[in-house]
Parts: sequence; structure tokens; C-alpha cells
Amino acid sequence: MGNFLPKYPKNYFKNQKGLRSFWKMISIGISIIFGILACIDKFEKQWELNVFYFGIALLLFYIFIHPVWMDAKKKKGYKFEEDGIYVFNILGKQTRMIAYQTMEKAVQKRQVRCKNNGLVIGKGRNKICFLYEPGSLEAAKRVRQCYDMLQKHIEPALPCFRQTGQDLLDRRAFYRRCRKRQTILLLIGSFFAGVFCHNSSDPDATVMLIAAVVVGFCETLTLLSLYGTILLEAENEKKITREFKETDYIRAKDARFGKVYTAVVVVCLLLFNAWVIFFS
Repeated sequence: MGNFLPKYPKNYFKNQKGLRSFWKMISIGISIIFGILACIDKFEKQWELNVFYFGIALLLFYIFIHPVWMDAKKKKGYKFEEDGIYVFNILGKQTRMIAYQTMEKAVQKRQVRCKNNGLVIGKGRNKICFLYEPGSLEAAKRVRQCYDMLQKHIEPALPCFRQTGQDLLDRRAFYRRCRKRQTILLLIGSFFAGVFCHNSSDPDATVMLIAAVVVGFCETLTLLSLYGTILLEAENEKKITREFKETDYIRAKDARFGKVYTAVVVVCLLLFNAWVIFFS
């Protein structure tokens, strides 16, 4: 009996369940609103009926088709046996086998990368992602069993993939996502702050000036939050260095990265604001 490694993490299905409930409410709202409008207009406006039908179709999709599709996705993954790694599709049927020699060559070529949801080994059709599985000790243990099975059958030593390492790499991905989103929010806020400041030169534009001050205040809070994220990320990178000190497949970022990133963001925001205020 082999160990099964799912293609999708457990959090993916939890998020999809929440999205399903959200789109059900949206589709019900669309159907009710445009159904009433169509009745008021005595079904004379075709576009109202089309939107009503779309809402009904969307509701039926998320009630009947989406749950079946998610259950099918749970069957997709890899089964680690003594003679190889078997690939299963969404129907739960075996489609092909990946030889351990193939994975061994991938490791020798240093095809080991840290991604947002797991540690990826290999490339193309032979790529396997060992998920971090945050929040589920049972699922994380199953991933480590598959990882140990792979290590057992290949010669190069893989990075140690314990529970601590899984948590640290998952936090790294989380901090990266937060940093990107906060940077995007800063750029958007900088644009609107510059626009409001540019239009506040009019004597009657008091509202614009107040809006610019509010947006600038929110932007300052976002910048502080970004700096806090960078500090937490730097601390996490130190822990990654200690956890994976015996391998060079997983490397921590330079300690100066956070300071350089913050300086670059601040300079870009100042230049962007200056351009919007004085040259737009």
C-alpha cells in the first residue's frame, strides 16, 4: 500500500467551499432582482431576462456541478509505491508512472524550488509538489511520508522536510504575498493621493484636500505595515537558515533585502507622487 500525495492542498477546498457559498448568494440576488424587474416591465426587455437566466444558471452550477468537480479534484495526485510514482487523474484512474530515476536526475540537476504552496521537485509533466499543508497535522504528516519515500529511492540527499520546515516555508510564501499586496495598495493609494493633491489647488476643492490627507494617512499605515511584514519575513528567513543549514537547495534571503526593498518602495512612491502632482 503506497502513500497518496494529493495535487491540491486541503485549504484549497476550504476556500472553494467559501467561494461556492458566496457565488450562491450572488446568483440568488441577481435572479431575484432581475426577475422582479422583468415582471415589472412585463417581460418586454430581453436583456433583463438574459441576466435572470444567467443568475439561475450560475446558481445551478454551484449547487450541482461545482461540488462534484471539487470531489473529482481530490482524486488527482500521486501514489508512491516501491516500484515508482503513479499519477492519478480526476477520475481516480492511473494514467502513467514516474520512475524514481527520473526524480533522481531532477534533483541532480538542482530542480528543487520553493513555491507558494509547496516544495516542487522536477519540471514539466514530471513535476511533483510536496505541499506545506498549514493547519492540518494529518495532511502534513502524509506529505512527509511521501517525501521520505522519495528520499528512500534516490541517491542525492534532499532538504530535511520536517513539520518545522513546512511551517517556515509556508510563512515565507505568506509574507511574500502580503508584501506584494501591500506594495500594490501603496501604489494605488499614491496615485489617488497625487490626484487629490493636484486638484486641491482650486479654492473650492476643500473636499479634495481632505481626501488627499485621508489617503496619505492610510498610505502611511500601509507603509508601516509593509515594514512590519519585511521585519517578520527577515526573522523567518533566519529560522529557515538554521532549519536548512545542512542543504543548499533552500537558501535564505540576504539580511539587507528588507532595508533595500523598503528604500526602493519609498523612493518610487515619492517620484510617482511628484509626477502626478506636478506633471499630470
